[in-house]
Amino acid sequence: MFQNSSRSPATVPDPSLLKQNLRTKYLLGGLAIAILAVFGGGIFSFHWFSEKFLENLQNNLSAVAELQALQIDQWLQERAGDARVVAARPVVLNGLKTFESPSSTEAEINDYEARLSKLVTDLQGNYRYRRIIFFNRRGQMVWQNGQQDEPLPKRLPIAFWDYGRFAGVGGDVQIIDLELLTLGDQKRPVFGVLSHIYDENNMLVGAVYLEKDPSDFLYGLLARKSEAYTTAETILVRREGDIIRYLNPLRLGQIPPLEFTRPLNREDLLASQAILREEGLVRGIDYRQVQTVGASFGTIPEIPWIVIHKVDLREANAPIRQLAIAIGGLSGLLIIAVIGVGYQMLRLNQGQVEAIAQTAEIDRARIIADNASYYRTVMETAIDGYAVLDDQGTFVEANVALEEMTGYSLAELQQRRIFDLIIADDINPQQCLQEWGDRQRLKFIQQWRHHNGQIIDIQLSLTFFTQGQRQFFLFAQDITQQKQANAALIESERRLYHAIHDAPFPIILYASDGEVFQLNRAWTDQTGYDADEIPTIAAWAKKAYGEDHLSNLDRIKKVYDIEKPTHDGEYCLTIKSGEQRTWDFSGSPLGQLPDGRKLLVTMAIDVTERKANEIALRSAKKQAEEANRAKSLFLANMSHELRTPLNGILGYVQILKFDDSLNSDQQNSLNIIEQCGHHLLGLITDVLDFSKIEAQRVELVPSAVQFHYFLLDILQICQIKAKEKDLFLNYDIDPSLPDYLLFDEQRLRQVLLNLLGNAIKFTQKGSIVLEVKRQVTQTNESPIDSVVQHLHRVQFQVRDTGCGIGPEDLEKIFLPFEQVGDYRSRPQGTGLGLAISQKLITMMGGQLQVTSQADRGSCFFFILDLPEVSVSPPVVSPEDLSHCHLEIIGYVGRRQTILVVDNRWVNRAVIKHFLMPFGFIVLEADNGQEGIIAAEANPVDLIISDIMMPVMNGLDMGRQIRQLEQLQGMPLVAMSADALNSNTDIFAAGFDVFLEKPLDFSLLLDTIQTQLHLTWVYEDRT
Repeated sequence: MFQNSSRSPATVPDPSLLKQNLRTKYLLGGLAIAILAVFGGGIFSFHWFSEKFLENLQNNLSAVAELQALQIDQWLQERAGDARVVAARPVVLNGLKTFESPSSTEAEINDYEARLSKLVTDLQGNYRYRRIIFFNRRGQMVWQNGQQDEPLPKRLPIAFWDYGRFAGVGGDVQIIDLELLTLGDQKRPVFGVLSHIYDENNMLVGAVYLEKDPSDFLYGLLARKSEAYTTAETILVRREGDIIRYLNPLRLGQIPPLEFTRPLNREDLLASQAILREEGLVRGIDYRQVQTVGASFGTIPEIPWIVIHKVDLREANAPIRQLAIAIGGLSGLLIIAVIGVGYQMLRLNQGQVEAIAQTAEIDRARIIADNASYYRTVMETAIDGYAVLDDQGTFVEANVALEEMTGYSLAELQQRRIFDLIIADDINPQQCLQEWGDRQRLKFIQQWRHHNGQIIDIQLSLTFFTQGQRQFFLFAQDITQQKQANAALIESERRLYHAIHDAPFPIILYASDGEVFQLNRAWTDQTGYDADEIPTIAAWAKKAYGEDHLSNLDRIKKVYDIEKPTHDGEYCLTIKSGEQRTWDFSGSPLGQLPDGRKLLVTMAIDVTERKANEIALRSAKKQAEEANRAKSLFLANMSHELRTPLNGILGYVQILKFDDSLNSDQQNSLNIIEQCGHHLLGLITDVLDFSKIEAQRVELVPSAVQFHYFLLDILQICQIKAKEKDLFLNYDIDPSLPDYLLFDEQRLRQVLLNLLGNAIKFTQKGSIVLEVKRQVTQTNESPIDSVVQHLHRVQFQVRDTGCGIGPEDLEKIFLPFEQVGDYRSRPQGTGLGLAISQKLITMMGGQLQVTSQADRGSCFFFILDLPEVSVSPPVVSPEDLSHCHLEIIGYVGRRQTILVVDNRWVNRAVIKHFLMPFGFIVLEADNGQEGIIAAEANPVDLIISDIMMPVMNGLDMGRQIRQLEQLQGMPLVAMSADALNSNTDIFAAGFDVFLEKPLDFSLLLDTIQTQLHLTWVYEDRT
């Protein structure tokens, strides 16, 4: 305003300008303060909210992990409780005793099987156990439900034999960890609990195993999705040595359970940190190699499971990133709001309005173009044919599907009318076009001729539009295959009807409300009723079951609810002629009828004749069992009667051998008597052993045996016989076999001596080889320090170069009392050796097999799983090794008194005459009652008693002695000639040692020395 002045005024500050400048300064200062405040507040808010979020995340992850761990613990305790309840049920204890008792009748066994079945059914109905198995005290499966051919978990046998840890307190429950069972070409995860079962004397009776499908609860619990995070996942892991196994299905990786592992030494793994820390917040990569953060929590100590609830780190940090963006954006907006001016805001608003209008216009144009493109894309990619016809029926447009349907290209179709494709002799195009235009919309079926001449069935949907150009919109669907399928379905239904009608066994087809649709010819022929006489299931029940038709009708109605083929059972019914017949029924659902009712089919088989045969078979079986019991009683008496005189013969032979005055001829005569006696004893023993095995009275008694010395002892015995025939007896024993193995020494020795003895008998020249090898198998390590450490699979082979066995005789050699070959070349024997050996090997868990070629030799072999045991080697003094029993002349210390209780005078006399020269005082008693009186009246140190005696037998005497306070510590030695006596019963009666008659005096002296802790005095022959 000063540009037109002739002169400039003096420079004087304008108060309003100064005021404006001052306001500007204040405004700038305020803006600076506001910006600093906004930034400071944003940074403070970001840190505060971030800490709160991380704290909340940790609490949430820990809470979820702890909650699921507690739920798993509760679930495990509930399953363990179920096992305790089942094990404590009296029906289970009594049932296992019944199954194991040889005196149990078939009716008792069937009764307990039915009780156990009901118990298991109730338990499965309430808790959905997949499988329940009962084991006897030897670990053998005696009863189970579910699939019979499925394998057992590998940890189950180990858990069963760990019962010794809990025997003192009556047993406890062991959890069988998650494991994959291989079922054909599938793998199924299972989980179970095992509870040992003890009787009132705290003796092991058996065990019950409850198997659970983890998908039923455990996997469902872990698979629950989080509402807060999409990548949240709970995984269950356990440590297996140096690896980590993932136990549940991994949802984000689509990995099945128990098949995924990772090494424990990967410190960056989330699971490794969780296992090493057990509880707390962990961070690392998961099984997808994705960075995650989570919380872990351990379960009960019996199961080394770790529960990890984790979420992807990217998703976990997403709220923090969003928070940073939000705070940054808010701070920026606040700064813009402070700096901006109204004018700029107005222009900004106007610009936004114009931009929005322009954007809207562009969007509308794009939507129109997109719709057109979408419409054309839909039509071109549609499965059904589409076309546009003009008002004369000429094709204007057509999609690819219609071209493929008719075989014509679009150009060829545009040169044709629709009437050129229609197959009809009397069609009027103008009339059709008029009718189509009048009806606007219609649907109909036509036959068109394909370009290749084939006739196709087409279903058309046609719409007429009059807006703009008059056009027809046509949708076509090829229904040729559908019509052919309908025709095939009708033909299939016809064949099914005839298949049911002409089936050789009765079939009835009916609905769930009882309406009968079809009775086949076999049903009407076998019952005598026509289809018109049985319109409903109720009518059939009344005719077939008479007065009991209501109860049977209720049973039949239960079939209406079946979801899969079901065996209904056997039932007695009355046919039209009045004859009683037994039918075996099976039913199956066939789907649902259009009105909602279920369609079912029931098939039957007439088993009347079979039931009669079963009744006759049971009667014959009962007679056979009675005959077997009579045979067993006879053999027991014969054993006693035959062994008693042998006891006297062999006993006095052993006594006479101590007489130094006998010359060599007399000694040879004694040896001949002894050999004949032992040969007769061997024959009797073979017969009685076979009888005991048949009567299931043989019990294996495993003990820790020095395996190599055991084999060498057998070889030394057989070496003498081999040298007599100039045969080479070789052996090949695997040096990697352990020193001590657990098995029944007596029975395995009996088998090997029989096989080697047969090889020597039937080999005239050449050699015999005993080969013992350890087969490589999986090591089963016990989870605790146990006596049994490893299970070794040992193969035994006995090969010879003898006469061999012909193919026609291979199946006969294991038959009792069977000897093959020419009778003139057969050696002496009963023909029971191989039959006994085969049954003993079967009891040990193996199978005796043979390969042989005539005139070239034979090979007998079997495989046993023998546990390794850790025991200290026995301490044998040099003095005992340098002397034999024939050199004993007495013992150190006071004179010991031995009471001999036997109703046979000769048995008492033999023992008395043998023991008295050593300085023992021998008292005698005729039966158990006199034995108790003599023991109470005299200072007896040891009692030797027979078992079978009149007035009071040896078992009753032993029980009463153990109840007398002054005789409770008395050493008791049992002896018996009864082959069917049970060692278990003898030891349960209180006896410390059992000796078989005829007595082996060497073994008798060893027993007396052990029980009385004696030191022998030997004859000085220097």
